[in-house]
Amino acid sequence: MTISNINVHEMIKDPDFAQRFQIIRHEQGEFMDGLYTSLSNTIDVYGIVQPYNPKTVEYLPNGDQVTGDIKIWLNEQIFTTRNNDTDSGISDTILYKNETYKVTWVKDWENHGYYSAVAKRLNAE
Repeated sequence: MTISNINVHEMIKDPDFAQRFQIIRHEQGEFMDGLYTSLSNTIDVYGIVQPYNPKTVEYLPNGDQVTGDIKIWLNEQIFTTRNNDTDSGISDTILYKNETYKVTWVKDWENHGYYSAVAKRLNAE
């Protein structure tokens, strides 16, 4: 009996579901004058973005902040903070609908033609 993987690569780019957004990929940096500085690269991508958690208000000592998460499905690899023998870097940042999100969770579904991720909203309102 042969088990085959279902590949949804084409659906991830289907215009009925997908939209354009950007990934800011931060490369490994260095400390300069006491500040950590990394190079970044902007990558234009096409994938599916949906709300993951509703917008919520966090009551912080320095003021209220509106947060919320998005779920992303795309064909390109996406990263959280990592540091291992072959790869290191800080989490990718997502620019979507004039909001900035930091990738907090990634699942590699490459065998099925896609990656999925969750990102947390960073902008305060």
